[in-house]
Amino acid sequence: MKIRTLIIEDEPLARQTLRDFIADFAWLALVGEAADGLSATRMIDALEPDLIFLDVQIPEISGLETLNRIRHQPSIVFTTAFDNFALKAFEFEAIDYLQKPFGRERFRRTVERVKK
Repeated sequence: MKIRTLIIEDEPLARQTLRDFIADFAWLALVGEAADGLSATRMIDALEPDLIFLDVQIPEISGLETLNRIRHQPSIVFTTAFDNFALKAFEFEAIDYLQKPFGRERFRRTVERVKK
């Protein structure tokens, strides 16, 4: 079974890195990308992904506010450069908190946790 995955990230290079890392895992299916919170809200509710990789500081509305607005509740992996959102992330029952910059090995450990 493939895990339907959505990237929510405003930085093009960070989106590309996530796409590249996701491509290493045949059981992850990338279903879309959003570069801002409003688009992310619409996409999450329309596409109903199983998993989102979510940056906290994105345009329009924050990643945290995005989570407050959605109806569909996917599993969440936060991807951010800031450590001060970690406690809030786990209030949303995040699977993991990837602090940028992170590499392939750290990403692999996260997605193995997702798979379990």
